[in-house]
Amino acid sequence: MIDELSGYKGKILIVQGTADKAVYPESAIIAYTSLLSRGRNIQLELIENADHSFNVENSLDIDGWKLAIRKTIEWFDR
Repeated sequence: MIDELSGYKGKILIVQGTADKAVYPESAIIAYTSLLSRGRNIQLELIENADHSFNVENSLDIDGWKLAIRKTIEWFDR
């Protein structure tokens, strides 16, 4: 992903759950810092305790998908 995006000139958003076991949050952080150091216009949004499907562990009142979508819409609006 880093090589493919390193030449991209547009905005980049990474949304990652901190409890994701399929794609570890550390890989999103590495991608973010690597692309940022290459001058890319990138933002990282971490959703605390969310898994790969953005289900938030131990919290039935938080809809992780709605949170991820809201963060994405806000990012597009900026």
